[in-house]
Amino acid sequence: MTQAPILSVPSVSLIEGRPATTSLDIAEHFDKRHDDVIKSIRNLSSNCPENFTARNFAVSEYTDSTGRILPMFTVFFDGFILLVMGYTGKKALGMKLAYIDAFNAMRDELEHRKELLKNPDKLPAASPSITPST
Repeated sequence: MTQAPILSVPSVSLIEGRPATTSLDIAEHFDKRHDDVIKSIRNLSSNCPENFTARNFAVSEYTDSTGRILPMFTVFFDGFILLVMGYTGKKALGMKLAYIDAFNAMRDELEHRKELLKNPDKLPAASPSITPST
């Protein structure tokens, strides 16, 4: 059995303390037109409970290469899963897996940070400062 190819690494960032990506990044990695991704998000938003939509799709904007200010969405994990569930094909499968890995890596990093804050004795020791001799 062959694995689905992964052509590029998706971008997952920490937004408002939660792992998220953008509709632009999704469009790029799934070879979709950004306006089609926006339409899909708006369609999902009109058919989902408002509390789900508000928590998982945040309206934003970006400036394109011609200087126009256009809409985009910040997409949190549950919204991402719902959005890309319908994307099919070998490349889509590879990108779904890559995004899930990226979201999980971000979640693991957040858990690690929380653990360090709970147990400061596990923080790495600061390296000694070096002062020039005179």
